[in-house]
Amino acid sequence: MKKNVSLLLILIIATGLTGCTSGSSDSHKTPSPAEVKNPVPESQLTTITLTAQAEKRLGIKTTTLQSQNISRTLTQHGEVLAVPGFTVTVTAPFTGKLTGNTLVAGRTVHKGQTLFNLVALPNDTSGLGAQQEVTVRQKQLEVTQAQVNRYQQLVQDQSTSQRLLQESQAALENAQAALNAAQSRQRFLNGHITRSDTPQLSVMGIKAPLTGMVQKIYVTPTQIISGGTPLFEVSSLNPVWVRVPVYAGDLSSVSSSQTALVQPLGENAGSGSRVARFVPGPPTANPQAISTDLFYELSNSDNAFQVGQKVSVTLTEKGSQSGLTIPFSAVVYDIDGGTWIYRKVAPHTYARKRVLISRVIGDKAILANGIEPESKIVYIGAAELFGTEFGVGK
Repeated sequence: MKKNVSLLLILIIATGLTGCTSGSSDSHKTPSPAEVKNPVPESQLTTITLTAQAEKRLGIKTTTLQSQNISRTLTQHGEVLAVPGFTVTVTAPFTGKLTGNTLVAGRTVHKGQTLFNLVALPNDTSGLGAQQEVTVRQKQLEVTQAQVNRYQQLVQDQSTSQRLLQESQAALENAQAALNAAQSRQRFLNGHITRSDTPQLSVMGIKAPLTGMVQKIYVTPTQIISGGTPLFEVSSLNPVWVRVPVYAGDLSSVSSSQTALVQPLGENAGSGSRVARFVPGPPTANPQAISTDLFYELSNSDNAFQVGQKVSVTLTEKGSQSGLTIPFSAVVYDIDGGTWIYRKVAPHTYARKRVLISRVIGDKAILANGIEPESKIVYIGAAELFGTEFGVGK
């Protein structure tokens, strides 16, 4: 009987010890790999409260966000072209030698501006070489001068008529002109033309046929060229055309009656965009890309776009859709490219709100999500609020 009681006590004690051990292991849990202390909602981190004076100094202005019917758009890449018929290749009208300053491609020229002088190659009517002709003309001048001197003496002695003296003086002028022409021809062939040679030679100024930019140059000054040789090519850059290849499946949805927005590649959406109007162009297409070309005319008075430049073109499609639109000036970008706006949540109090932009049309941004309609947002002074929040300019 005592042995049974002893065994029972041992069993109870062992059971109690096992329970204690199990409870002790449960109290030691595996630590979490990360721990966030004092979490704060994003809206509380991005709330700015201004005084009335500070709000006035920053020039804060707000507008009410509303849903609007907006046109559908299609963004494509395009290429800037010179307007057909506004590119001219100037050729030499006759054989001669070019003179003037060196012309470089990319230079802006104006209509009527002289770019080269073309000196006509003198005709060799005597059949003599340049130096031989100069020698012959000098001898003729000496003989004619002696004849004039003789007639002058005879007229003084009243031994001849005044008419013969006048004829000999005219022959002297012709001999002098012939010598001057021979000497100018000699210098022309030797490449040493002087200003005094201009009256003896036929010189034509080669002028720019239109205002534009020099695209190509085929010759250099001092070069002797034949008639019909291309000299340079100049293109008018105002206006210019933009060629836009459009996928054949999207062609029917593009509205040719609407304008397009053109901007250089690499710029933020909506910045630096210009309006271009549709123009009927040559029927060109790319079978490999299954695309058809559309053409738009763009004003370019400041030469901001160059021939051959690639641009981004936003085309207007047929139909419309409802969406939330805000002025693009209300959008600010963070360092990672995220898009934000500032919403007015109370008097003089603004909260930064992340939004997702679907696309930009002109000065309007279309929102995909991120904010509710009828919200008041800052459209002037958003950048100043962003700088105030992060201490920029302090």
